Amino acid sequence: MLISSKNDEASPKVVLVIDADSEFRAVLRDYLELKGLKILEASDPTDASLILMTQPDPLHAEYVPIDLVIVDPILGRAGGPQLIKMIKSGKFPHTTRAPIPVVLLSTLPKTPNELQAFIDAQLMKPVDLKKLSTLIREILNLDQLP
Repeated sequence: MLISSKNDEASPKVVLVIDADSEFRAVLRDYLELKGLKILEASDPTDASLILMTQPDPLHAEYVPIDLVIVDPILGRAGGPQLIKMIKSGKFPHTTRAPIPVVLLSTLPKTPNELQAFIDAQLMKPVDLKKLSTLIREILNLDQLP
């Protein structure tokens, strides 16, 4: 079942999950795909930048706009905060919004000062998946997530 959106009921919303932990990405992917979202994954800022700049849909060889980014700012390598700032700058071509909404998932109890102006929401790890689902629904202006 696809999610329904007030703006576009025909296609699922696309979420880019950026996290160095492959097991965590898999949990998010499996859960959010069950909710009807299309999930793209990146393990570091370089992979995320490539996806945001050149990401084709493998089934149709077309570009699929990304609706939301979920990111851990601590990505194992330097560059997490810089990536978040670039995403919010609106410089990546494959987003449906300018700037694209960013949800921070982190073990940090407080958003770093340098990122406060660049994120739309923050949840603590371990993530409550129901809270994440509600947050995504609100940010993307969706009627429901199954």
